[in-house]
Amino acid sequence: MFKICSKCGEQKDISLFAKGGKYADGRRNYCKKCHSSYVTSYIKDNPSKRSKQDPKRKFKRHGLTEEQYNKFFNLFNGKCHACQERDATNIDHDHSCCSGAYSCGKCVRGVLCNQCNTALGLLQDSPEKINNLIRYIDL
Repeated sequence: MFKICSKCGEQKDISLFAKGGKYADGRRNYCKKCHSSYVTSYIKDNPSKRSKQDPKRKFKRHGLTEEQYNKFFNLFNGKCHACQERDATNIDHDHSCCSGAYSCGKCVRGVLCNQCNTALGLLQDSPEKINNLIRYIDL
């Protein structure tokens, strides 16, 4: 099944359009690529409108008190617990305990930057995959 993107005008496979319940066919009128380009340029052109998450909401959804969160955050002076270079922005938890974006609080490991958090997620928290990658770059 195909659909024409309202932004670029190209006919594309329906899977290249994000789901949207308010649309007749259940898909948005513009493709994912056009939407991504729009969001990227909007954020670049409107930095003040970029959403900022309430820090209290962030630590509460991980079962932490503000004091516990501050202890994690201040451990490396607000820097990522893994690389210790970039600002710590993501609470990391063991997904084998609590899958998804919420945690019980007992499985919180630290606070990571976006890059380290993404890398850890892509490697599925697997020590074996991480060690294999280390061996690979040491070749």
